[in-house]
Amino acid sequence: MDYISQIHQVLENPSALPFLTYLDIQRVHQVARLFVDVLSRNYDKLISATVPVPPYVPAGTPEPPVLGDEDLFNCHARAISCLSNARDMLKYCDRKWDVHGHLEQFEDESASIEKTLMDGSLGYLSNQEIYSQDPLSGIQLAGDAYPGYHVGL
Repeated sequence: MDYISQIHQVLENPSALPFLTYLDIQRVHQVARLFVDVLSRNYDKLISATVPVPPYVPAGTPEPPVLGDEDLFNCHARAISCLSNARDMLKYCDRKWDVHGHLEQFEDESASIEKTLMDGSLGYLSNQEIYSQDPLSGIQLAGDAYPGYHVGL
């Protein structure tokens, strides 16, 4: 998720776009497909609010990487954002190099897990009304982040 998020920042910075190559997009496509595959096979473990017990680490081996506390929250939103960022990158590839296969393949493969993520995140949105008078408060909207796009609120 971090890789796709970081390379997606290139799309948001027009001065960096000339440095984005087709090979970068190929890597985004591969990482995104792997993300969809791993998330599809291990959804309950990865999107769970509980942290599993770490495995036994034999003496003399380095400690396994541990997620930071901030990475344990908003799992649904972070996964949905990752899929969206990957899709944006593949759309850019589609426009720039006229390569349609990557985007179509990714959309076909990610549709099921994205629907599952969206359905799972609706519980968060509906429960938010309990804590707030405005059910949309706290949800970051696109606003004017994209030229020519208006939220319409």
